Amino acid sequence: MGFLKKSKITVAVVSDTHIGSTVALCPQNMRLDDGQTINLSTPQKWLLDNWNDFWKRAKELDNKEIYIFLLGDTFDNIHHGTTQLWSTNEADWKRAALELFDIPKRLAKHIFSIRGTTVHTKGGGSLDEEVGIILGSVPDSLENRSSWTRRVYVNDVLFDLAHKGPLGRLPWTTGNMLNRLPYEIMAKCVKERTEIPQVALRSHNHTYSTSSEGTPIFTVSVPAWQLCTEYGYNLNPARISDIGGLLFECWEGKYEYHRVLYAPEVEKAWRE
Repeated sequence: MGFLKKSKITVAVVSDTHIGSTVALCPQNMRLDDGQTINLSTPQKWLLDNWNDFWKRAKELDNKEIYIFLLGDTFDNIHHGTTQLWSTNEADWKRAALELFDIPKRLAKHIFSIRGTTVHTKGGGSLDEEVGIILGSVPDSLENRSSWTRRVYVNDVLFDLAHKGPLGRLPWTTGNMLNRLPYEIMAKCVKERTEIPQVALRSHNHTYSTSSEGTPIFTVSVPAWQLCTEYGYNLNPARISDIGGLLFECWEGKYEYHRVLYAPEVEKAWRE
């Protein structure tokens, strides 16, 4: 008699939605607290269409269950003197989050929420914690609905989750830091006497990249759902945000990995 084969479980990974930003995700016909309705810009419509497409793809994998990893910076918050907010009312942002995460919440068996950076999540990661409460994210050992780091087994595949991760700032050095990070994680595991993960996921940089083949832990820098901001253009106009998410299919300690990236149309050069 053979062993029963476990059904695959889908893991959908998204990060840096920055809800509230004028260049990030926003629901269609978003109504503000004072009754005003936000008409989406062309880039925002493009982001929303791709957001819906990503969850459609996650569902179409047609696996037994879907787990969702949210890697932080759900809201943009008021920061760096930005003018690129469609509202400064937190209630508006949370209403938008409820609508945007309605489909993912209904698809997911489990949701795990990671806290982002203080400038976007406020002290104590409070905004990401509120999202975790709203979505019913799996609590950690302190009964919080979000965590700075988290380790999660999915069908015997161990994932290591955190928001901030290192990344090279130049096109030819982008992945260098991701090749270093697996060894740092391994050293930490040895010190803590914990299992070494198979996959490490980091976000924050709005850039998709992976560690090289042969590194002991497959490490991925997760793309975002916010286009380049004024702050980003001032930092480096040669860099763009990578838009999209990741899908993993896990079974019996093994996994298959799918990147889902969306490329915006580039404005054509002016010519007389």
